[in-house]
Amino acid sequence: MNTINNKKILGLSILSIFIFSCILATSPAIAAQNNEEGKFVDNIRVEVRTSQTTGIGDTATGKIDAFLYNVPGDKFEGLSEDMRQNLVL
Repeated sequence: MNTINNKKILGLSILSIFIFSCILATSPAIAAQNNEEGKFVDNIRVEVRTSQTTGIGDTATGKIDAFLYNVPGDKFEGLSEDMRQNLVL
């Protein structure tokens, strides 16, 4: 049973990374359609956080740009107001 859950998590993580990569790769094309100038994405760095608490904290402090994981609301209760303002839920 544990192996099935790990495979699901791995599969969802890979799918999330792929979707996020596609969004980042197409963002210059979307910006060009809106006549906005910007730099093309030339590097995508993917990091893994195995703890929801660490992922939320690293996102709130700006160490990572996004934490793609379904997080229950009670995980945000211990955060300071400053950290909560840095998150888009």
